[in-house]
Amino acid sequence: MYESYFKLREKPFDIVPNPAYLYLSKTHKQAMTYFNFGLQERFGFVLMTGEVGSGKTTLIRELIRTMGPEINLARVFNTRVSSQELIAMINEDFGLDTAGKGKVLMLKDLYEHLIKEYEQGRRSVVIIDEAQNLSLDLLEEVRMLSNLETNEATLLQIMLVGQPQLGRILSLAEMQQFRQRISIVCHILPLTRQETENYILHRLAVAGNRDALSFHDGAFDAIHEISDGIPRKINTLCNFLLLTAFTEERRDVSVEMVRDVAGGLGLQKNAELDSNAAYPAVMQQTHGNDDRINKGALLRALGLESPVSGNHTRTVFGADSAGDANEYPAAIRSIGLRLHALEKGMEHVEKKDHAVPAKQAEALETRDAGSPAGQRTVQKNIATDRPGQLYCDLPAGKRSR
Repeated sequence: MYESYFKLREKPFDIVPNPAYLYLSKTHKQAMTYFNFGLQERFGFVLMTGEVGSGKTTLIRELIRTMGPEINLARVFNTRVSSQELIAMINEDFGLDTAGKGKVLMLKDLYEHLIKEYEQGRRSVVIIDEAQNLSLDLLEEVRMLSNLETNEATLLQIMLVGQPQLGRILSLAEMQQFRQRISIVCHILPLTRQETENYILHRLAVAGNRDALSFHDGAFDAIHEISDGIPRKINTLCNFLLLTAFTEERRDVSVEMVRDVAGGLGLQKNAELDSNAAYPAVMQQTHGNDDRINKGALLRALGLESPVSGNHTRTVFGADSAGDANEYPAAIRSIGLRLHALEKGMEHVEKKDHAVPAKQAEALETRDAGSPAGQRTVQKNIATDRPGQLYCDLPAGKRSR
């Protein structure tokens, strides 16, 4: 929607893990180095942890992208499974037939496959993502897989990737044997303040225009504070900063804009209900029968109406009170931003097309100068009057009766 306005080839802050946008912070680079070292040295277990949205999956995809043809890879992304289902997923990713086979037979097939790959000079690797969801029994099954080895080498290398609670699970007393098998442990830390700035500019550059936005003093500080240095939070916030700047026809980001947009997305820290807000009773009344207040709160949550009674000035920011923020979540408020941007994009079309009916009306008025009084006025009004605002209607044949 805003790409052409900012001269971007694509959206720079999509939350889909895309290795093309990988930014290697100090700990991201360290994790990538450790993983590659673990692969080369044929270590049995490598462990990587990081907070939700810290970039673990992006790192995995980059690692997979750079793997050589000598790597035989299986990936497990669904970890809420049974022991037999886990073995079946690994075998299927290695290209083995699992139809109608039990766990014992699948393990036999897996061992034979690993021996064959080893004899051909290939290394077999299993990457298990979201490993914090594995039960203790399943973790023990994973540990047992590392027993598939020869006298000279480990046949199967296993990389565990998960959230910080995975480390806490492995620290339990009953996990001692598992911990002893782990050769490399790395943890991805949030971005620092300077890394946050570099990350944002890096993604803008990859998308085609590093200078798409100019940031006021303190804007990067606010983004880092609000996002905690988590890349996924930074992406969400910056995506809506671009959308907001587009709807306001500006190319700069102020501290106030960052905090307003973050508040609308529910990212602002320590947000509390302001007892002096313009609509202090919204929270109490939005669940009642007062349709006027219900609609007002929804419009304000969408960012389409100001909180001042009788004033319907449009805004691109989020809810104007904590009541609106609680009643209508960020996903709905984002619709308001998108509708506002869409309306803005249509304005030039409306202005261009508006002149044509006006000229047609003038021609009708001249031609029908002898028509009964009032007819020409009606025709002119029909052709030139413009509705006060855009609206949505039901498709034909689906209107309620």
